[in-house]
Amino acid sequence: MKITLSCICHLLSAARGCRLPAAGYRNSQNPISYLLSSSRRGLAAAAVMALALSAAPSVMAAPVNFSGSTYTQDFQSMTGTTTATAASLTGGAMVEISGLGGGGPSGWYTYMTSATGNRWLSSDTGSSNAGGFRQLVDGSSPTGRAFGSQGSGNAAGFYGIVLKNTSGSTITSITISFDAVMNRNPSTTANPTAVSYRISSTDVVTSASTADGTFANSAGTWSTFSTDLSFTSPSSGTGAPGTQAAITPLFKIATKTVSSQSVSWPNNSFLYIRLSETDDSGSDASQGIDNFSISLPATVPAAPTITSITPGNGQLSVAFTAPSSDGGAAVTNYKYSTDGGTTFTAVSPAATTSPITITGLSNGTSYNVQIRAVNAAGDGTATASTAATPRTVIVTGK
Repeated sequence: MKITLSCICHLLSAARGCRLPAAGYRNSQNPISYLLSSSRRGLAAAAVMALALSAAPSVMAAPVNFSGSTYTQDFQSMTGTTTATAASLTGGAMVEISGLGGGGPSGWYTYMTSATGNRWLSSDTGSSNAGGFRQLVDGSSPTGRAFGSQGSGNAAGFYGIVLKNTSGSTITSITISFDAVMNRNPSTTANPTAVSYRISSTDVVTSASTADGTFANSAGTWSTFSTDLSFTSPSSGTGAPGTQAAITPLFKIATKTVSSQSVSWPNNSFLYIRLSETDDSGSDASQGIDNFSISLPATVPAAPTITSITPGNGQLSVAFTAPSSDGGAAVTNYKYSTDGGTTFTAVSPAATTSPITITGLSNGTSYNVQIRAVNAAGDGTATASTAATPRTVIVTGK
């Protein structure tokens, strides 16, 4: 790229009011040499900074695009080791952990309501008593990893995930599951972690803010899930309050699941899911989230297609092609009807491949046959009726 003084001054004009000099500069003169002359080195430094800023890529937060296909996160892509590095978090700002030490995934954020400080640990085996957000690790092989926090008077707030609906339509129901885990017990009382969510048309705001686009209480109305996903560290046994020590491997407090949560999540809007970190009495636990998944609840299968029916002695062999969609859950059996869909009978033993054979029929009687697939969500759409008549098949020799 050819650099001219007018180009440099254009970059500086808004901030410095730079103008090309009427004298002392010749159009044929090298602009860099001109700027580096002893009397103009301040201008040169500003020009270099302006060029650097203009060339630097912008760093944008990146919520997870949710197209309707199941999204999972086990944090195993993180790279923190037993040697932790600390990073500063800006108070009152959404900070994506992918930009912090430890190689966190995109779409996951911290939001400190306390003051700015070194409140991110790239890894914590459970040995640290420094409050803040962190990657939880253990001594297993391979290393277990999770995303969590430890509350203190200087470290409180929220952490979680933001997802963008890119499915092309409004999502009305979701299923969420995760493991609540810990690697350090609290000293005095069991520690609760509340989980809440909200849906917003506003993308993540990464500058300091308490408005929409953040995990702040004042961002909008936060709701708990119909099956509460909040969890509390154990009151007895592993992870109970007492002398604090690292726990390895990561201890699973519980698996938390909400199925078919009713929502109204418009296309191109955002789902904010946050976990709260409060300062409890005594020294807090290090606990968090692992093996997260979000999916659309399974629906019943689409209709299969009958391709042919072969009559037999008191039976019909029904060939078919499978449904175009299994509804998000595997087909486990088929049902058939011989009375045009008034009643259906499950194939026994269960069958999931073509053909299926319907027995116990009367030769010479016409039957209106339909079939439908079955999955965990229930019975799918039936095929149209196809008439067929069983008969005795006579095989003649040569």
